[in-house]
Order: sequence, then structure tokens, then C-alpha cells
Amino acid sequence: MPLPLVANTVHVTLRTLVENQTMINNLYCRNEVDGSSNLLAINDVTDAVAVWYNNNIINILSEDVVGTVARGVDMSTNPGLEVELTYNVSGGVASEAAPNNVAAVPSFRTGVGGRSFRGRNYISGVPNSQILINVLDNGFVANVITAYMQLLAGGGVLPANWEWVVVSMFSAGAQRPVGLTTPVQNVIFTDTIVDSQRRRLPGRGK
Repeated sequence: MPLPLVANTVHVTLRTLVENQTMINNLYCRNEVDGSSNLLAINDVTDAVAVWYNNNIINILSEDVVGTVARGVDMSTNPGLEVELTYNVSGGVASEAAPNNVAAVPSFRTGVGGRSFRGRNYISGVPNSQILINVLDNGFVANVITAYMQLLAGGGVLPANWEWVVVSMFSAGAQRPVGLTTPVQNVIFTDTIVDSQRRRLPGRGK
């Protein structure tokens, strides 16, 4: 069964490589003024998110990390218009990366409770110099939060009329008729202990 459509929304996929293993993070942007079925608008928001990610997230990761591709897809139709932009940006910290499964996990909050109204990213390639055994350095955590906060309204990253949202396609285990979007209001870490995604280890998937 195809996933529900999400009006006026673009799904931006950010791909990085660590030891030739593909890492993917997802962000969603909504534009109710111009809609998302405009290829130029999709290109603009995808490029804006990618440039932000390369300059503010990749830049604080290990030099072992390489940012490669950003893909933007219109979620209002199936199939939707899409763009794919190629980059080659290496991490900015001269430190060996922690193992691929180790991740810093910022949580995206909308001001509404429940799993349908929050999101997160798993950031791999954290410099070992920013981890004390199992705990992320407070300065690194602050830098991640500061970076993601730039995506909020007034942050100057997203083009005019676009806003960063969380997308929910399921409720209580059932698929929604249409996807629900809620604007992100805040970015936090629930704790500073590193998290793990075993599928990101070499040979185990993406």
C-alpha cells in the first residue's frame, strides 16, 4: 500500500558516507503559499537544506565523513517531482570518527505531545574527540542544537514561504488518509549518551 500523500510538502533526504557506508537523514519542509509541485521551488529548498547541512553539521563531524547527495521529492503526488543534487563535502574535524553505529540524536519538538508530533535525526561520524567513553561533549551537543535551530522560522536558512515540519503518516498503528504536518518549534537532546543504530555498521544496511 502506498504511503499517504502530504500536501505542499517536500521530503529532503541527506546522504553521507562513512567508510563507504551510506548514512541517510530526513527532513521535511512545507510551503503552503507556492505549493511543492514546482520543480524550481523543490530545487531551491533542497539546495538550501543541503548547504545548511554541509556547513553546519558535516563541518562539526569527523574528516572521515563525506556529504554526497541531497534529494528532494514532492510528497503531494505519487510519483512526485524530484531533484537530486550532488556534493562532495568532507567533515571539518581532524579526528577519527566513532564507529558508524554511534550517533548523536537531536529530537525535533512541535509543542504537541505524542509520537506523531516529534522527529529526530541520527548523526553518525561524531569525532571520537567529542565523546567521553559514552557521553557526548556538551559543546558538541550545543553546536548541533544551534545548527538545527537555524532551520526554524527566522533562521535565514529556508527560502521564503517554506517551514520545517514533522510529518506523521500513521496514528495508533493505522495509516492516516493523508499525511499530517506540524511545524517544528524546538530542538533538544533528551540526554547526552550516544545512541546506536546497528544497521549503520559496515555490511548491515543503511
